[in-house]
Amino acid sequence: MLELTNLAYYGYYQFLIKLKPDGKYEPGSFIDTVRTTNSRSFVAVNSNDDIYLTGSYGSSVYFGSDTVLTSPSWASNGYIAKYHNCSYHNLDLIQGWSLISSYINLFDSLVSDLMAPIDTSLLIMKAEDGSVYWPQYALNQIGNWEMEQGYQVKMSEAREINFCGDFIRPEETPIPIEVGWQIISYVRYYAQSIGFVFTQTNQYIDIVKNGMGQVYWPQWNIDAIGTMKPGEGYLLKSNTIFNLYYSANQ
Repeated sequence: MLELTNLAYYGYYQFLIKLKPDGKYEPGSFIDTVRTTNSRSFVAVNSNDDIYLTGSYGSSVYFGSDTVLTSPSWASNGYIAKYHNCSYHNLDLIQGWSLISSYINLFDSLVSDLMAPIDTSLLIMKAEDGSVYWPQYALNQIGNWEMEQGYQVKMSEAREINFCGDFIRPEETPIPIEVGWQIISYVRYYAQSIGFVFTQTNQYIDIVKNGMGQVYWPQWNIDAIGTMKPGEGYLLKSNTIFNLYYSANQ
C-alpha cells in the first residue's frame, strides 16, 4: 500500500511517500524512479521507509512506469528517508527516429529506469556500439546512460521525458572522439554555432550529421546544420583521435 502526505510549502507541495508492504514495494527494497506529473522533483532511492518529493497540487505520482496516485488523498505522519534537489532537462522526442543527448549528469543512469515513463511509446533505443534498449522484450544491452554519448531512438508517437540530475559543466567534460563514426552528445544548456564548436578541430572532422540528415562538412565549406541544440545527438566521423570540449554555459 502507498500513502501520500501533503506537506505544503510556498507555491508547491512537498509530498511524503509512505511505503507499506504489499508484495511489490517492500520497505528496504529498491524503488524505481519516483516522480510527479510535472516532474518538479523526483528521486531514485534504496529506502527503508519514506521518500519526499515535490510537485504541484493534483500531480500524479509514479513509481517507475506505474501510476500510484492521480488525485492524492492525504495520509499523515512519517519522516524523511532521502531527498534530491534535481536540475531538469525536459526532452521532447519526435515520432520516428531521432538522435538525442542531454546536458544533465543523471542521478539514475540505468537506461531501463530512465526511459520507463515512455516505455509504451519507445520502440527501440540504440547506442553507437550497436547495443540496444528494447522495452517490448525487457532487453537492456546498453546498461547505463553515458553523458558523453548520444543515442538513437525510435518512437511510435511524440512524447516528453524528464531527466533529473546535476548540470554538466561542458568546459570540464571532454567528449572522447575516436577514428571513424560515433554518436556524440551536446552537453551545453544553450545552443551554439557548429562552426564555432569545431573551430579548433575542423581538420579532424570528416563530416557531422544531425538527426534530420543535415550535414556539417568543413572540407567543402558546407554547413546545413547551423546550430547545435540541447537535447540533440550528432553522428560524427573523425579522421583522428582527440577530445572535444564545449565552451562554458554563459
